[in-house]
Amino acid sequence: TRKESSAVSDVYKRQDTSSFDIVISNPPYISFEEKKDIMKEVRNYEPSNALFADEKGLYFYRKIIENLAKQIKRKQFLFLEVGINQPDGVVKILKNNNFNVVSIKKDISNIPRCIIAERS
Repeated sequence: TRKESSAVSDVYKRQDTSSFDIVISNPPYISFEEKKDIMKEVRNYEPSNALFADEKGLYFYRKIIENLAKQIKRKQFLFLEVGINQPDGVVKILKNNNFNVVSIKKDISNIPRCIIAERS
């Protein structure tokens, strides 16, 4: 039998993620420049740190991917929810850290929304 585990990881702390085969993340990805365009109900009532990220919204993707790339783990899959206009930037970060993009899935509105990548 295989032991299954899950954990929440904090990108601000050094974490050993080498024991995970699959990492799934929906990080804050809205750029601060886009804040004015967000629906008032979201902007005024959701925690800012759950929505917005530096580096045009790419900060947490870079941190997550770079942290995973430092691990010794031979094979890992990474599932990332991405915002509009972010797939190209996230793909570039993935490729720069030796991940291969397996697939980019679109949401119900036909917008690229999930990137699936692997490192082997």
